[in-house]
Amino acid sequence: MKVFLDDNRHPPDDSWIWVMTTKEAIELLRAGEVEELDLDYDLGEPESFGNGMDVLAWIEHEMKENGFEAPRVITSHSGDQVARKRMEEVIRQIRTVAKGP
Repeated sequence: MKVFLDDNRHPPDDSWIWVMTTKEAIELLRAGEVEELDLDYDLGEPESFGNGMDVLAWIEHEMKENGFEAPRVITSHSGDQVARKRMEEVIRQIRTVAKGP
């Protein structure tokens, strides 16, 4: 399944599941069937929705602590260029860990 996290923008097409909160994204990740994940950074009110970096932090934690297998493809479509760059760095780290030694 393909998951698109954004509180305003719609996914590129109907092949994506659109979620608006980090909680919804993490619930789908926990189910273990997410193959592609596209994240926004800014999601409405931070205390209500969190942000895309929170999802990446959850993935990193679960990989290290529980052997979670990250989605095959993770991208960010955030309009916040600074946050997007930070997210892309974390995504690269996740990919490095997923490949193993």
